[in-house]
Amino acid sequence: MAVWGVGRLVSAAMTPRMLERLESRHQPLEPYFIALLILTFACFLGVFEVRGMPGMLGFVLLAGIFDAATETAYYSLLQSTPAASRDRVIGISYVAERTGLGLGMLAVGFVFSCLGTDVMALLFYCGSIALAGLAFVGVKRRVVRVRRDPPEADRARQRCNDSWRRRQDDADTRRLLSEGLVVEGGGANF
Repeated sequence: MAVWGVGRLVSAAMTPRMLERLESRHQPLEPYFIALLILTFACFLGVFEVRGMPGMLGFVLLAGIFDAATETAYYSLLQSTPAASRDRVIGISYVAERTGLGLGMLAVGFVFSCLGTDVMALLFYCGSIALAGLAFVGVKRRVVRVRRDPPEADRARQRCNDSWRRRQDDADTRRLLSEGLVVEGGGANF
C-alpha cells in the first residue's frame, strides 16, 4: 500500500501540469482519460500476474501513478460539464460508481471462489481493458469527426463563451475605471 501511495503522490505532482497543457492546446480530455484507465487496469493486472516481489512493487507503483491520474482526469471531465447539468451529472456518476463497485465486489468474490486469483484477475482486468479499448476507439472517432465538422452546438457555445469573456472584460474595465486604477486612455494609474 505504501508503494501505491508513493505512486499517487508522484502523480499528484505531474497530472495537473499535463491537464493544463491539454487544456491550453484545446485537446479533448476523454481519450487521455480512457488511455490512463487502460494503463491502470494493465498495471493492476500486472500486480496479480507477476510472481517476483520487485516486479510486483513496480506494477504497484505504476498502478498508483495511473490510478491517481485517471481519477484527476475523471473529476476534471465531470467539472467541465455545463453548469446547468453539472450537479446532475456528478450525482449520477457517483451513484453509478458506487453501484458498479458493489456489484463488482459481488462478482469478483463469486469468480474468485470458483476460479482463483489468476483467472479472476485475467477475466476482470482483460474484460475492462477490452471495454475501455472499445470506448477509446469510439471517442477517437468522435473527436476526429468533430474536428472535421464541429457541431453547431459547439460553435454556439464558443460564441457564448466569447461573448461572456467580452462582457467580463468590459465589467472589469468599468470596475478599474471607477476605482481609478486605469485611466480612459488605457494606461495604469498607480
